[in-house]
Amino acid sequence: AGPSGKPLIAISTLGATEKCCNAIRKALEARGCEVMVFHTQGIGGVAMDEAVREQNVTVAVNLSLIEMSDYLCQGLYSGGPDRCKASLEKGIPTIFAPGNIDFMVAGPLEDAKARFPGRRYHVHNAELTAVRSEAGEFTRMAEHLAGLVRTAKGPVACFVPLLGFSAHDSEQGHLHDLSLPPVFAGHLKKVMPEGVPVEVLNHHINDEAFAERITRQILAFQGLRD
Repeated sequence: AGPSGKPLIAISTLGATEKCCNAIRKALEARGCEVMVFHTQGIGGVAMDEAVREQNVTVAVNLSLIEMSDYLCQGLYSGGPDRCKASLEKGIPTIFAPGNIDFMVAGPLEDAKARFPGRRYHVHNAELTAVRSEAGEFTRMAEHLAGLVRTAKGPVACFVPLLGFSAHDSEQGHLHDLSLPPVFAGHLKKVMPEGVPVEVLNHHINDEAFAERITRQILAFQGLRD
């Protein structure tokens, strides 16, 4: 529990998964939980891991994994090699969803094109460009995540939304590609350690139904620690 005595939940997000995060946070707060939200721009996830180590967090929810995927491709939002290890090593129930791994964060557009030629790009501002991730990045990411989960001392659950991993990867977004989420889902199922559930859902990450499923899992894990 947190300082308030309420169950303390830590959640990672970014603007492109904010809708999902907000729905989960509201549902948890309505059930008497305290929710800490961390924005995954490199330092945010590191701060989340520190909070998990130092505070009595009851469930860690990694809704945004861009710090992990950017670490693998040297993107600007890298959280380093130890991102997400804190909850796994401490045995805290941990949830993973592949939020925001559909893009890598590079610098100005010309730099992005030089580093990742022939991709699709979305210019966020003059300094930052989102670069579409492809199948190769997804298989490496699945293997990296499975490797981390092998070290877990507590329960882990993974949820993969087949209709897109961020607002960019949506019908309204600039980097939508329905062929790619199944690549990540299929490879994650193949490499994930036995006994760790990988639930594949026919939703977008920002759909209400996806947030509801994550919330149910948080509450189920919460029950393990009551």
